[in-house]
Amino acid sequence: MTVDMAWSDASATIMLCNSQGSWTWEEYHATLSEIVKVFNQVDHRVDLIIMRGEQATMPTGSPMPHFQRALRIMPSNVGLVVLVNTNANGFARALVSMFSKLFVTKNHATLLIVGSLEEAYSKIAQHRAESKLAV
Repeated sequence: MTVDMAWSDASATIMLCNSQGSWTWEEYHATLSEIVKVFNQVDHRVDLIIMRGEQATMPTGSPMPHFQRALRIMPSNVGLVVLVNTNANGFARALVSMFSKLFVTKNHATLLIVGSLEEAYSKIAQHRAESKLAV
C-alpha cells in the first residue's frame, strides 16, 4: 500500500493521506497505526482526509469492520475522518452515514464520505465551527 501522509496546513491540524495502488487489510492497519501514532504526538484537534487515487483498489471483503476499528482506535483529539471518493453515489454516502451513527466511538470521531477534496475541507470547517473541539 502506497500512502502519502502529510499535514495539509502549517498548524498540523489536518492530515491528508493519499492511497495508491493495490493493498491488503494488513497494510491498511499498519498505516492506520502510524496515523494514530502521529496524532498522539499533538495535543490539539486534528482531522483526517483520506483520498483514494483513481487506480487504488480496496482488498476483498467488507470494509466495515476495518473502518469500525479505525474509528475505535482514533485518539480523543480526532474530529472528522473524511473519505474522499469522486465516484461516491447517494447509496455509498447513506451507508457511511448509517455506519457512523451505528458505531459511535468513545471520543466521537465521525466518519464522512464526500465527493471532492474541497468538500472535505468545507465539512471540516463546518464541523469545527459547530464543535467544542474547534482548533
